[in-house]
Amino acid sequence: MRITQRQDNWLDVELSDGETLATLEGPGVFVVNPMPGLLVWDALVASGKAPNIVDNAQQVSDTQFIQALAEDNYALISWQEAQDWGAQGILPKLLVTALDKIPDTATRNRAYMKARSAKSYIYSDKWVQSILVLLPQDVVAKMPGTDAQDKLQQLFNFAATL
Repeated sequence: MRITQRQDNWLDVELSDGETLATLEGPGVFVVNPMPGLLVWDALVASGKAPNIVDNAQQVSDTQFIQALAEDNYALISWQEAQDWGAQGILPKLLVTALDKIPDTATRNRAYMKARSAKSYIYSDKWVQSILVLLPQDVVAKMPGTDAQDKLQQLFNFAATL
């Protein structure tokens, strides 16, 4: 499979025999051959040319949020931790350590409750906004993005694509 960028900024995705699978411009995908949809996307992701489909996501489901933290892009928690959190509300060690930093007992209890039982996460929520401050800074430094707000927005954008 080969991906080439044309002079008009469109991307062509071709099989090794030259058959065009898809032509892309921005987030639009125009499939020429309907069979390989995921193969095309996987090739774009592998080449680093996948378009960003979501911009400024404001809300994601609990499953999207948890899965994003386990995906290779972030890998902040293991897949087993993600499954335990999503299915049983058992928080990953990284998050427990972060939440334990909250000094006020009532605030900490509310944060634990939200983390364990939320069905969605809203970008502007105070708990969501504070999570990057609570996480170890060496972990946050490895996340994609320039500053805390950008890192959080990129996490939400990525989660919204899952």
